[in-house]
Amino acid sequence: MLTRVLYHDHCFDGAASAAYFSRFIAGAVHPDTEFRYTGMAHKASQLFDPSLFDGDENAIVDFKYSSDPKLTWWFDHHQSAFLNAEDQDHFRRDTSGRKLYDAYCDRCHNPYSTRGRQGPGLKGVFKKAYLPVSGIPANDARVGEVIRIGRGKMEGYSNVLNQQQLEDLLAYLHTL
Repeated sequence: MLTRVLYHDHCFDGAASAAYFSRFIAGAVHPDTEFRYTGMAHKASQLFDPSLFDGDENAIVDFKYSSDPKLTWWFDHHQSAFLNAEDQDHFRRDTSGRKLYDAYCDRCHNPYSTRGRQGPGLKGVFKKAYLPVSGIPANDARVGEVIRIGRGKMEGYSNVLNQQQLEDLLAYLHTL
């Protein structure tokens, strides 16, 4: 398993982001991964060489976005993160289940642990017959219902997610 991390070179935020991200991946996602790091420098127009995305997981931290299909993780806090309008549109159009999870679920549900934050952790949520807290069946229909209408302290997302997004999110939950 190889995780390639592209980071903002010669920058405290970039080095700290790369270190923090690596610790997260090694501790929660892929404990036996090998890391390779590539420092990136800002240029007026930065095009990413496709050969940079040679890992099983490919991350960019504290640096500009790439629409390369092999990019699996991206974090940046700069307003100038997108090189052009097409990259920004690509990012916003991608409604993959993982991206939806990061946007709506991650703040309350830990995806890589059974320990939760505000709600239960979701690692292996579909690997058991019943959900851990509520005891309802762990199937697409019932979990989809919880996502749509909410349960307990969890708000519903029927006004936020369309049917395709719900299906994409459920497909991602099956991978945990």
